[in-house]
Amino acid sequence: MDEPKVVVIGRHWQEEHSEIAFVIRSLAGAASRLSKTSVFTTHPDAPRADGAFDVRHLHLPGEHLWPEQIGSDCAVFVDELTHEVATLLSKVGPRQVHYLVAPDETAD
Repeated sequence: MDEPKVVVIGRHWQEEHSEIAFVIRSLAGAASRLSKTSVFTTHPDAPRADGAFDVRHLHLPGEHLWPEQIGSDCAVFVDELTHEVATLLSKVGPRQVHYLVAPDETAD
């Protein structure tokens, strides 16, 4: 199986009435038309099936872990760039990282 070329990380993915969830889901949908796309959530609740993507957790309790089957040669889209996600991405070193919002302490 080919590695995804686009990875989407959505903390707000499952929020039904959230503008940020709408935007990240739209980006994932558009990306999936061009290349293999994987979607992960950092939300503590278990991901729900949504019919379009197999949403998986990007963490174990207390820490975020990059999936072994995904290399660093990918573009990453993040809805909310938290400190934990920023730290993980700095270790992985993906080709590109794009985010929608970042708390003040991670905007550096």
